[in-house]
Amino acid sequence: MTREEVLAMESGPDMDDHVAEYVMGYLIDRFIFRHNGMEEPCRVWIDAGGKTHNPRKLSTDISAAWKVFDKFEMPELKKWFDPEYDEWYKCSIGNNHISERQAPLAICRCALLSVMEGKDAK
Repeated sequence: MTREEVLAMESGPDMDDHVAEYVMGYLIDRFIFRHNGMEEPCRVWIDAGGKTHNPRKLSTDISAAWKVFDKFEMPELKKWFDPEYDEWYKCSIGNNHISERQAPLAICRCALLSVMEGKDAK
């Protein structure tokens, strides 16, 4: 994955899976759940100890994004107000600085870029 791909990635399940895998260290297991003739795509996250976790909304839910934020040494999140565009959030991890309208998205993008550049999570 390139920097440009991370910056273009929208918040949602795809970004959540990338953050879970590359930042949090989970394996992603995708499967088809079949019941009463219906099929539904499903996924679970598996941690290093083999425990399964239901996917969390890391890129859209701030309570989930804090888990990502806490994986790094001395991350920083700032909020500021722009009279024209309301509020913005700037996440900084190492040399990466990402500004977004939503804090969880700023955290996830910055975390992915930091891991890609060798700033390993704790």
